[in-house]
Amino acid sequence: MEFASMGGEGPTPYEVLLLAALFASQKAYDLRDRLSPLERQLAIANYYSTNENDPDAVIAAYKAALEVDSTERTALNNLALSYIQLGRWEDAEALARRGTIVDKSWFPYGHLATALAAQGRYAEADSVLRELDRIVPGQPRGLEMQSQLRTAQGDYA
Repeated sequence: MEFASMGGEGPTPYEVLLLAALFASQKAYDLRDRLSPLERQLAIANYYSTNENDPDAVIAAYKAALEVDSTERTALNNLALSYIQLGRWEDAEALARRGTIVDKSWFPYGHLATALAAQGRYAEADSVLRELDRIVPGQPRGLEMQSQLRTAQGDYA
C-alpha cells in the first residue's frame, strides 16, 4: 500500500488508522470460523467492504446476518447504506424503515431520508428528518441532512 506521506516520513495518523482497520478486518475474516454465526457474517461483510470492495459479497453477508437476527442494527444500517451506494433506492428504503424500528440513532433515519429524497419524495424525507429531530433534538447529522434536503429542493433560504 502506498501512502501520500511516503517521502521518507512514514504514514500519517489517518493512514495508521486505515492500516489498523484493514488488518483488523483481515484478522476477523481469517478467524471467522471461530465466531458465532451472526458475528461471522458481520466479519465477512466488513472484510468484503473494507478489504475487497465487493458489493455483492457485502450484500450477501449482511442478508445472511439478518437471517440469523432480523433486528441486527449493524446489518440493517450497512445493508441500507450498500443499497444507497448502488442506487437501489427502494431496497434502501425498505431496510432503513426496518432500521428505524430498532435503532433511534441518525443512521437509519438518514438512510431513509436519503432513499426517499433520491426517489423525489421530498415531503416524506422531510417528515423522516423531523421525526429524527423529535427523537434526538438538535442532532448535528440530522440538521446537516435537513440542510442538504432543502438544497436538493432549491430552497436556499
